[in-house]
Amino acid sequence: MGLGLGVASASFAESGVFHKPYKDAGINHIYNLLFCDDISLFKKEPDEDLSHPWSVLFAPTPDRAELTKVASDQNQEGRVRMLAYNQLRDMNQKVAEKELLGVIIEVGMEEGLDTLAVFCDGGIRYINYTGKMGVVEGGAPKQIEDKAKTILSASQRIVRRRTT
Repeated sequence: MGLGLGVASASFAESGVFHKPYKDAGINHIYNLLFCDDISLFKKEPDEDLSHPWSVLFAPTPDRAELTKVASDQNQEGRVRMLAYNQLRDMNQKVAEKELLGVIIEVGMEEGLDTLAVFCDGGIRYINYTGKMGVVEGGAPKQIEDKAKTILSASQRIVRRRTT
């Protein structure tokens, strides 16, 4: 998946709530992408030719069976799966319960917001309060990968305990 920061301003107007904790508009766009709650932020161009899974996610008439395949495909990026699950929920479809796809940790500091996102597929995003950012897509150094797995494991235990 490619992220187009150049279209961030167009997506801002189309989306609902858009949080701006950072000074840079592009970093704010990436920050909002972490939460997977506004699918319009993921589409780069209105008329772009989309490949799978984006063709499923942006279909004019969503196909429940295809969305279910994307949502349950453990080879897909966690954020992509979340977008599919969100669409299924919007269609009043039952979805997997207590499946952890990602964890987002935000730490408010006097200088701004530090944000760490760890996803089930190994993706890691870190945004420093200064706006500097680090992105890891697989192949992280073992020490970082182990810490990410620890965060996911601890969070999964919390998710399993949740009653509602």
